[in-house]
Amino acid sequence: MEGERRVDLEWVSVEAHAHMNGMSFSLVAEFAEEASAEEGEVLLAHLRLRDDDEVPIAAGFCVPGALFVDPLPAHKNEHVVMNLGLTGHPDLSFKLTSMGGTLPGPGLLARAARADATMRAEDRFLMSKLREGKRSIGGIDGEELLLRAREFNLTTTYGFNWEAPGAVGDPKLPLLSMELRTGISERSGGKPVDSSLHEDALLALWDSIAPSIRPRNVTATPQLPTRADHPTPLAQHQPAH
Repeated sequence: MEGERRVDLEWVSVEAHAHMNGMSFSLVAEFAEEASAEEGEVLLAHLRLRDDDEVPIAAGFCVPGALFVDPLPAHKNEHVVMNLGLTGHPDLSFKLTSMGGTLPGPGLLARAARADATMRAEDRFLMSKLREGKRSIGGIDGEELLLRAREFNLTTTYGFNWEAPGAVGDPKLPLLSMELRTGISERSGGKPVDSSLHEDALLALWDSIAPSIRPRNVTATPQLPTRADHPTPLAQHQPAH
């Protein structure tokens, strides 16, 4: 209802499935406009299998065991989160977030300055900034903030961040956020623990991962799936209210 006026809305739910060389892929949208109901089939037509450790030459969007090869249907946003951990270091977490088409907001350093201004003196005393400033990675201008914290339970933890703002409405220039955390308890809600990696090792790890970020290659000649890898999608959609 819009005020006293009834407005009828209709959408569809979409499922598109492909079976290739013993692997199955499914694309599901619970709510979609009817005009975009065939998009799942279009996407699956650009699907190519790849080995788990294969770095594709073709430009596209990677998923486990496969690649959606460019050119893909036009879209204005894209949100991907990648989490990594290290065997033997359960307190460490690495996360890379990519959000295309986001609206501009305060940058990493501006948010940090605002937090500093409201932080209690005793809390500020427990924080040490190892690095703070602008940092360009792979030609992408961003901001970096590396912190060491002395927790109230006398453990030492670290929080490293790098962030690039991206461009509004362009999924190929997304907002990028890279985070490295240590001192995370294995128990949900547990108190912080001492970092399992020494500060020098953490800085070396950070400086080995960070430079690997680079813009998506949009100049490479698209490589569509070969006939052997081409899926036969089965799509279905049904109205919902």
